Amino acid sequence: MTLRLANIAHRFGRVDVLKGVTLEAAPGDVVCLFGPSGCGKTTLLRIAAGLEPLQSGSVEVGGSVIAEPGAELRVEKRQIGFVFQDYVLFPHLNVAQNISFGLSEKKADADRIVAAQLEALGLAGYEKRYPHELSGGQQQRVAIARALARSPKALLLDEPFASIDTVLRRRLREDLRVLLKAGGISVVLVTHDPEEALALADRIALMRDGQIIEAATPEELFLAPQTPEGASIFPDSQLIEGTISGGMIKTAFGEFKSDLPGDGPGIAVIRDGALSAKSAPDGALTMVDQRFAGPGWAVFLAADDSGKVLRALIPEPVAPDARFSVAVDSAGLFVFSRS
Repeated sequence: MTLRLANIAHRFGRVDVLKGVTLEAAPGDVVCLFGPSGCGKTTLLRIAAGLEPLQSGSVEVGGSVIAEPGAELRVEKRQIGFVFQDYVLFPHLNVAQNISFGLSEKKADADRIVAAQLEALGLAGYEKRYPHELSGGQQQRVAIARALARSPKALLLDEPFASIDTVLRRRLREDLRVLLKAGGISVVLVTHDPEEALALADRIALMRDGQIIEAATPEELFLAPQTPEGASIFPDSQLIEGTISGGMIKTAFGEFKSDLPGDGPGIAVIRDGALSAKSAPDGALTMVDQRFAGPGWAVFLAADDSGKVLRALIPEPVAPDARFSVAVDSAGLFVFSRS
């Protein structure tokens, strides 16, 4: 069933944390809320789950309103699963007991549900273990199994892999996406990890200062982003501030082509691989560092007196006092107005 958050606004004291946010996740969709810490992502999830009182707007599941100001279904009645960043398992219960906790089914049915979740999440054989006997990745699998065991209409995930090491995190999110898509559940995931957002989401809703500023598929963000955040979500993108004038954006690192009309402050996003650097005795940029980045070398280039640094790849190391000039492939350059 579709989960819809409509025109959600929320304040903590005098601070507007959410400013009229609308978000929808259809059955089988994984929608990612992406943005920096403090932009309102987790607050929105907590409101959807019923863990934070709704001040303005509404929460709907399958077309039915389950929460509006002054009339909210209790958390346990919403049929919305919630997986926290820090697992929240009962330390005195084993894996099977944690997964089955709160299930209303008869024991035989509960045992069948638990067995199915153990198998689906690669936990078969761990049912008698206690949380302290599990790795972080296994504990988070148990937390996910517990949420899915209740057959929720929607599932909310709040940075579920943030406390897990990078290699395991990649494997877990691949497994989780397959599981969630097969289950046809409406899913909203919160993260500030761009790699995680791109790996898991069918759509990414980019948040800034309590608002969704852009919502699109990863493909749309790659081909035609509408915001600097959308353009720079891809790994190793670089942002440079500058001034737009006469079909160019002038930056501390040089002038690059811009299709934006008018003049004024702007920002350029350079995708990975679009920036090329060439050693030149009269180049405007100074190398401040170089590191092996296999198969080539990464050089870090500073514009004189600007305090800003660009990263580029070159095939071989150079002398410490080398100077450079740079060029940008327009296919990997996106320019946005700051106004």
